Amino acid sequence: MLNHALHAYGLNLSVTEMLLADVSADQMCQQPSGLVNHPTWNLGT
Repeated sequence: MLNHALHAYGLNLSVTEMLLADVSADQMCQQPSGLVNHPTWNLGT
């Protein structure tokens, strides 16, 4: 079970890194109009 959870976590982390590869640190800290939290907050980083 632990191996499955670690594999799923690794897969999710890889996909997230791929999707955010071209997003700058400044963009990650911007608060989009109408939203309370910025992307970095939502990702928990």
